[in-house]
Formats: sequence, C-alpha cells, structure tokens
Amino acid sequence: MYALPLLIRNTEYNYRDKLMEAEAYIWVGRCLDLLRRSDEAQEYYRHAAAMVYSPVSEAARRHLKKPFTARQLFNVSPEFIVGTALSQY
Repeated sequence: MYALPLLIRNTEYNYRDKLMEAEAYIWVGRCLDLLRRSDEAQEYYRHAAAMVYSPVSEAARRHLKKPFTARQLFNVSPEFIVGTALSQY
C-alpha cells in the first residue's frame, strides 16, 4: 500500500528511456493486482502494452488477461549495480 503512490509517481517522470517508462507502468499494474484492484491495473497494463517495448509490453498484454500474482514475485531479482529491479517478464 505504501509503495503504490511512489510507483504511480514514477509513471509521471519524463523518461528518456521508454523501456524504463513501460516498466514503470507495468509495476503500478502489478502492485494494483497484488492489492486485488485488478480493474484499476488494466489501465496501466494497456499503457505499457501500447508502448511496444519487448519484453515489457508482452508481459503487460499477458497481465491484461491474467492478473499478476504474489507467486510471480519469485522471478524478480534486485539489481544492486544500477539500483533497479530486473524481472523475467
């Protein structure tokens, strides 16, 4: 719950790297799914899917059909060098 406002704020940033922008949208959607707010998550997934940045957009399209689950968090590993999270989309 505390992460959601920060994740939403990340979508408002003017990214130079559009892949990172797509990731920002997908993570808001995933957070909303984990909060059982899948209807709201759809908006963020649609935005990420429309950006057409592999593999993030494919994951967004997948989440449009099936919500992200806590079990899928096991595929996320932290990247300590650049400070971002990498995920198997």
